[in-house]
Amino acid sequence: MKCPICQAEISDGAQFCPKCGTKISQDNWQQTPQPAQENVRVVYTQTPQQSSSNSALYAIVGFLVAAVIGLGIWMFVRSSGDKKEQPTQIAQPAQSAQSAQSAQSAQPAAAPVSAPQRTYTIQGNHRMRGSISNYPITLEFYVSGTQVSGTYYYHSQGSSHRMTVSGYIDGQYMVLEEYAPDGLNTGYFSGSFNGYRYAGSFTNYQKQKTHSFSVNEI
Repeated sequence: MKCPICQAEISDGAQFCPKCGTKISQDNWQQTPQPAQENVRVVYTQTPQQSSSNSALYAIVGFLVAAVIGLGIWMFVRSSGDKKEQPTQIAQPAQSAQSAQSAQSAQPAAAPVSAPQRTYTIQGNHRMRGSISNYPITLEFYVSGTQVSGTYYYHSQGSSHRMTVSGYIDGQYMVLEEYAPDGLNTGYFSGSFNGYRYAGSFTNYQKQKTHSFSVNEI
């Protein structure tokens, strides 16, 4: 018969296997030995499965390592690109400011605009409006050197009813005698005249009254 363990030939009546030392009992002599192919199949059944599992594990680990490396490379490239773009973004406003400043310096400074001012002189024609006391008047006269001549009228009587005035000016002190249409000297103006304002007192000979007056250039 054959040893049930190592399939070595055993002589009849032997109690131990001469190859592996397995004890041979009476039951072993009666038991029908299993084919050697089944023992071999049992031993190598798990080997392919373990190899497949190890290959899958290695593949997963390799994929994760490659993903981590790829992510690191992508972040490095992106950070490098951002650093290169920053100087360009900062330089553009500076160039714009420089250009604007150069343009401003190249343009001539605009002269300040001021309202035209009227020039007043004592000599020449004057047309003035104001009042004697509370009576509105318009006074028109001409100054030539120290001589003054002209007319005036009360607004209540109209411009057709004019009184004649004539007199003199000394510096800014001016005296104008009043004459009625019939030539009668009826009063006089006296006061200061600076070219745009004549103010002082008016004396009426007939009524023997003095009133303040003030007229301004129009």
